[in-house]
Amino acid sequence: MYHWGMTAEVQSEARETAVPAAQAASGLHIISARTLRYAALAVILVVFALGTWSWVQFGRAAGLGFGLFTQSDFPAVTIASRMVSQGRGADLYSLPAQLEGQRQLIAEGYVALSPSDDLKYPYPYAPFTAVLLSPLSGLTPTVAWAIWDIVNIGGMAGGLWFLLSALSLSKWTRLLLLLGGLTSVPFIVNLEQGQSSGVVMLGLALGLGFLKRGRGLPAGLAFGLLLLKVQWLPFLVLVLLWKRQWRALAGIVATGAVLMLLTVARIGTEWIPGYIDMLLRSQRYDRALLLDPAYSHSLAGGLTALLGGGTDALVRGISLGVMLLLAGFLLWVWRKPWQPGTGEWDGRMALTLLAAILTNLQLNTHDLVLITLPGALGLSYLLAARHTGLAAGWCAMLWAGYVAMLFMPLIFALPLRLTTLLIMAMLVVVVAPFVVRFKSGSIPISA
Repeated sequence: MYHWGMTAEVQSEARETAVPAAQAASGLHIISARTLRYAALAVILVVFALGTWSWVQFGRAAGLGFGLFTQSDFPAVTIASRMVSQGRGADLYSLPAQLEGQRQLIAEGYVALSPSDDLKYPYPYAPFTAVLLSPLSGLTPTVAWAIWDIVNIGGMAGGLWFLLSALSLSKWTRLLLLLGGLTSVPFIVNLEQGQSSGVVMLGLALGLGFLKRGRGLPAGLAFGLLLLKVQWLPFLVLVLLWKRQWRALAGIVATGAVLMLLTVARIGTEWIPGYIDMLLRSQRYDRALLLDPAYSHSLAGGLTALLGGGTDALVRGISLGVMLLLAGFLLWVWRKPWQPGTGEWDGRMALTLLAAILTNLQLNTHDLVLITLPGALGLSYLLAARHTGLAAGWCAMLWAGYVAMLFMPLIFALPLRLTTLLIMAMLVVVVAPFVVRFKSGSIPISA
């Protein structure tokens, strides 16, 4: 996800735009680049090994199999998908009904909790996920969990590579970004928790990849998958509306219509009031839904770490203000013509994604794998603009973040949330060239 070894690629790609001072010096640079590449692969292997070992140790402590399943988020999806299979759409967002489903899992021996425990697995997601996974509800929950993880791995790898292949990056840089994403601690956590960041990656990366190729309708159809996690759509929809990308918007509507038709056909419409109520409660960080900004890596999490607990209202107000400021800034940045084949477009889209990540209501650890997307787009932008110094610093930040994820308990313990600071730093680096260009008048971005 975050790559120091790409510094070698920055040097290599920068040299392709200039005449080497001497053949001998060029040869030394090639050797240095090769060394850095192999060193990066070694670090990726070590980080992946440590992350996997940590998961195995956690599994042993919790009890492999159903003990680990108990510690995941997937029981909530299991309960919801069973309700769909039973035609109980009206109960989908009922907390008492979810508690009943939890007790059923306990009675069946799948969850290591007491029947007297409070609800540990609320379902705060769109109904579409439960509907799509309802065919798996007849399987053993751990088998359904494994299938869902395989889907996420395929979505993560396929979607990310589809976007990377559309960017002006070397093959080694693309490979490092792909391997970094797949081996990152956040993605390991995603698999451990039975979460859906791989599917979100598929929707985002496919959509961006199609936009880069000038194919608006397929891009929109892919973006429609984000309706499973609707919080990733607002900034993208804002940009698409601002730039009048009607084909992409039509694709989002089409995917949404299909998902809605499937849901209505399966469980009717009685779930809608409960869903709206859940959305409203989510905005208030309702603890009954297990939402707490203290565990978020977004701006809300950073503010809560700094200000302490009991500040939800203040945190929400500041986050909303920053969201509106970033929305206005995005409209200014995207005022130029829509040119998806350029490096500038990559920079603007990186900025759009970073704005969405920073202002996300609840950016959990598994969501951090999505930083790979603005990481790749931002690097493509900085290299195309020949900002080699910024590109090298960009790679250093990604590398630091990639390693820092191994120390997640420490990150949560500090009053300054390092992951929030990383996102903000990336935002500043992407913004800087646009601001400098504006202040300098007509100087081209590649100057």
